[in-house]
Amino acid sequence: LWLEVFFLGWLGISLMCIVFIWIYDCAYTGYLNMNIKARQIFDEEREAAREAQRARRIEGYRLLRPRTDANIRNRYLSKIGAHLPGHLGHGGLIVPSHLR
Repeated sequence: LWLEVFFLGWLGISLMCIVFIWIYDCAYTGYLNMNIKARQIFDEEREAAREAQRARRIEGYRLLRPRTDANIRNRYLSKIGAHLPGHLGHGGLIVPSHLR
């Protein structure tokens, strides 16, 4: 009798776990109930999103590169309104025309 109750208890626990997994899957991705073609499409979309996120992260790292001494000096000179010589690059574009 006790062995039968023990196994029925574990059977009830396993059924509750199955229902919980089914509800969780339906509430989020539904991946467990997809057919093979739908899973392949889902995996391709997820991989494409992961690649796009990786590309944005790499681009963000590029934007955080430290500036060179020349970049910092030219930016400072343009902020205070000093005229930059043409050989330093974009001298005419950095300095506003009313400051020349």
